[in-house]
Formats: sequence, C-alpha cells, structure tokens
Amino acid sequence: MKPKDIDLFFNRLSENFSGNVKIIILGGAGSLLMGGKRPTLDIDFEVRFNDGENIDRVKFQEAIKKTTQTTGISAQFSEDAERWSEISLSDYSEHLKTYKAFKNIAVYFLEPEYWSIGKISRYWDQDIQDMIAVFKHENIGPINLLAVWTTAISQSPLSSQLFSAKKHIFHFFKTFGRKIWDKDYPEEKILEILEKQF
Repeated sequence: MKPKDIDLFFNRLSENFSGNVKIIILGGAGSLLMGGKRPTLDIDFEVRFNDGENIDRVKFQEAIKKTTQTTGISAQFSEDAERWSEISLSDYSEHLKTYKAFKNIAVYFLEPEYWSIGKISRYWDQDIQDMIAVFKHENIGPINLLAVWTTAISQSPLSSQLFSAKKHIFHFFKTFGRKIWDKDYPEEKILEILEKQF
C-alpha cells in the first residue's frame, strides 16, 4: 500500500457515504504518511461522527464494506481507538495532523509520538521497523518521545500489558537509540529518566 491507495480508499468511501465524518489514521497506514516504507495490507483508523447529525452507523459499515470490495483495501476501524489497547493514548485527540479532505470526509493522522504509543505497546518486529523509519524521517527527539510514552504509561490502568510496555520502552531505547539518533542520543539522560519513572 502507498499513500495513493489511502487516497483511493477515502475517495471511494466519500462516494459511498454522504455523512460528515472525521477519520484519524493509525497503525501501518499512519507510518506511510510519515516516511515509513514497510508494506501494509489494510488501513486502521478511528472514526468520529458529527454529533449534530443523525448518522446511520449501519450505512457507514455498509459503505466501508462496499469500498473494501471495490478497492481491495481492507479497513479496521473503531469509534474509540483506545479500546484496541490497555495502554492509554493520553491526549491524542489534541495531537493530530491534517492529511486531506475527501468531500465530506476529513482525514487526519497522529503526531509521531502519539502514533507510536500503540506500536511500543504491541512491539512486534514490524512495529519496531515502523518506529525507526518514522522517528528518523520526522526527526523526533528522544526526550520528548520518552515523555509522551511515560505519560501514557502513568495514565494507564494496572495490567500485564502495562508491565510489558515498560519492558518494551527500556529495550527500544537500549537497542535502537544509538541507531536512530546517533551522536545526538542522550543515553545517560534517557536511562536516568527511565530509572526514575519505572
């Protein structure tokens, strides 16, 4: 999938659904909009309907199905992206970047630091590669990144996934910090913050 495929999907969706909606692209599709190169087979997104309109959610689901059939692009969506993880996305709604408008459909994606919360939580190999590519492309600072992650951790309910996410953060900075930020990587400062926070 490439950005043009994302455009195709939402262009077709705007033809199949007339209600005004706000889309927040997540996951691998989000990484494609921020310099990621790894192929992804579907589009993950949060959908928000206009409170002032009487939106037929069944028709929206039907429109998604029709769009998938005509484009060959699968979609995973929810009205609440935080339900996909036990790790809080913090105040992610305040950290959006505008992508494009497709008639009645306004499409956004998360700022890299907030997009990566789901990635560091799951931490599969493809998630790691996505984060490395995006952080390099977007020139994301390690201190600010760690601040976003530790805030998300502090706002999350106690769970086994929370414990795993902490381990992932330690491993990511220890293993990939130098690869991403090279001589600008403040390793001692990062470790100091991690030890205090976790």
